[in-house]
Amino acid sequence: MIHSARGVFNRLLPDVHISTDHKVGEQAGNSPGYGISLVAETTSGCFVSADTAISYGIIEETGEIEDDDRKDLAPAEDVGNQIASILLGEIEQGGVVDVA
Repeated sequence: MIHSARGVFNRLLPDVHISTDHKVGEQAGNSPGYGISLVAETTSGCFVSADTAISYGIIEETGEIEDDDRKDLAPAEDVGNQIASILLGEIEQGGVVDVA
């Protein structure tokens, strides 16, 4: 996700910094997926962000994930491209409050 998001941003400006803070195994709990948050800081000190999460569905009654209903998660590269494009759309709007 990071590499594909950086690829979108690097077409526009060379000094893109993306840091990671990811958890795996027991640190992540029983997470059924993954997500990404991107934050851009403007020259005036405002922050504009976009985020998304990708996961398997969970059955409400049991809180369990049914193996039969599992579909492939969206590829991380596609998610990185999409969220980078969403952030650029938010920036293009020119405001400091997101559209959603």
